Amino acid sequence: MITSLLAIVLILIGGWILAIAVGIDLPYTLTLESIIWLKQNPWQSSAVAALICVAGILLLIFPKRNDISFLAPSKWGEIRVSR
Repeated sequence: MITSLLAIVLILIGGWILAIAVGIDLPYTLTLESIIWLKQNPWQSSAVAALICVAGILLLIFPKRNDISFLAPSKWGEIRVSR
């Protein structure tokens, strides 16, 4: 789950940088306006950054475990099959 989410984030960041490098104005303008907003609103920026950091730390501390396993019969007994 977290691997696929990280992959999606990396693809979006790569696409964003590619759009800026190619010369599309929208990503550049949005990035510039976002940086200006972050400078003008330090308390809101700090709160958003803190919430993102806490969410990331919680995802690392409490990962969702999908331990899918089952017992399969064998001629020597049962075998536990998992991912």
